[in-house]
Parts: sequence; C-alpha cells; structure tokens
Amino acid sequence: MPPAQITPATSSPQLADAARLFAEYARSIAPIAGASLAQQGFAAELACLPGKYAAPRGVIVLGLLDALPVACAALRPLDAVDPTAGRDVAEVKRMYVQPHASGLGVGRAMMESLFAFARSAGYRVLKLDTSAEMTEAIGLYTAMGFVRCRRYNDDPDPTTLWFEHRLG
Repeated sequence: MPPAQITPATSSPQLADAARLFAEYARSIAPIAGASLAQQGFAAELACLPGKYAAPRGVIVLGLLDALPVACAALRPLDAVDPTAGRDVAEVKRMYVQPHASGLGVGRAMMESLFAFARSAGYRVLKLDTSAEMTEAIGLYTAMGFVRCRRYNDDPDPTTLWFEHRLG
C-alpha cells in the first residue's frame, strides 16, 4: 500500500470529510470519554468547522489512503480556549484513524504534519490530553516525543492523562 498522504482540510468537501471523521471519532470514544466531549461543546464545534482550528494559527489535516480520507487530526492555539496559555502553545485535538487503517503509519504521518505546521506557525510547545485507556494512541504520542505533563484543562474524566512535546 502506498504511504499515507496528508492534506489540510480547507475546502468545503474536505471540511465535510473532517466533520464525518470527527463524528466517527466521537462515537469511538463515547464509552470512555463521552463526558469530556460534552463538556468541550463537541456538537457546536462540529457545526462550525474549522472554528478554533482555522488558519493561520490552526489546522485540520486529513490522512488519505488511496485518495480516501481515513483519518483526521487538528491543532488549535491553546490560548483560544485558555487565556493563560502563551501564544506559543498549541493543542492537538481529534486525532483519529479508522480501524481498518490503523497500523499503516497514518497517525504518525499526521502528527509529523502537525509538527511541521506548528513550527511554521511559531509554536514551541504542543499539548494534548487522552484517556489512559487509549494505549495505542499513547504509544504513538510517546514514540513521537510527548511526555506526561501537569493538568492543563478541566477535563472531567478521571482517566485523562496530559502530555506535552517541546518542539526543537
């Protein structure tokens, strides 16, 4: 299989693909993180994409295999939701790879794309949170240089873990 292609979601059809994948993501984590999504205003977020992920400080990327969107990830300035965060801190959100594409390098390629975007946008730190039950995602994040950090949001899920990556 050819390597994944990563593309920013900027056109209406691409944003529709992102919304569909975001919704799949939400359904896939609802049993373990439904309360977190509700607290984050996920339904409103979905209705107004790109929203907080809009350029020039944010991005939504799609992972394509054979030209079909099978994955998504997004990055937003953290100060858009936390005024105490510096302008050089961004948050990775909505990382999702459809099950049939898992293990094919799509997640890694999307994260590398987010790293490149973050550097070009002037970010020095990336943060993310995830459930302790998301062991495959945690494996990817740690392999890519993320380390545990202190809590930076008010996620209500008791299994939430917080990570950060300092861009070099």
